[in-house]
Amino acid sequence: MKGPKPNEILTAAEWERKYPGYAEAVFNSLPPIDSEVVPESLKRLIPFAEEWGIPDDFLRHRCCEMASQDKGAAFKVALKGTHRDFEDWVYTEPDAPQDQETKEKERYAQRRFGRMYVAELESFGGRGIRGFADWYKEYDPESYEEWLKS
Repeated sequence: MKGPKPNEILTAAEWERKYPGYAEAVFNSLPPIDSEVVPESLKRLIPFAEEWGIPDDFLRHRCCEMASQDKGAAFKVALKGTHRDFEDWVYTEPDAPQDQETKEKERYAQRRFGRMYVAELESFGGRGIRGFADWYKEYDPESYEEWLKS
């Protein structure tokens, strides 16, 4: 399938007219998330991360625009109360050493989940996730103060 040229900038309408079906083909080619690398508390969100955690900004926004209000509301409700678990997963080291393949699968899953939270924030008025410094301040206040001094 013919795709865009490097550094080609188009409006959404131009993109769809010039490359019909390309965005959907990219979306459909994304590998699934390996549930073994996702924390237990977030596993129920894997289907949402696979649907909404789209790396491409244009396609993510397009999918969000096409979603019904009911679907967007259900998505936002499903994410309620999960932000801290995601932040802890992303900002802390794994409990046990990981081989390279597992690290790559986990990073991929984290990126897809992160994009899912971006979709929630940008398209459905969700809270999004905190940056590392804000999370760390709450996670370990003493170490945070030391970190600021260094």
